Amino acid sequence: MSNLALHDMTAKGLYLIFYILLIITALTGLSMTFDQELGMSKVTSHSIKDFHGFCMYLILTFIVVHIVGVLLAERKESKGIVSDMINGGKT
Repeated sequence: MSNLALHDMTAKGLYLIFYILLIITALTGLSMTFDQELGMSKVTSHSIKDFHGFCMYLILTFIVVHIVGVLLAERKESKGIVSDMINGGKT
């Protein structure tokens, strides 16, 4: 497997994890909001709140790593990647 194929596979996997984390964060946030309507105990609600916070930190970590990766790519092999994102790509 070439480096480019490995990079693409890794990137797709990380994005999948990112989207799963977003879904989990949304669902746990909704469950915290409607904990009384769902009949959750305080202990369960607190556990969900802890897990919600943990997922949020993972999302923030992904965002920081993503920005660093884009900046490194801009400096190395993918010159113009940021301006392509802003302007909609090369024509």
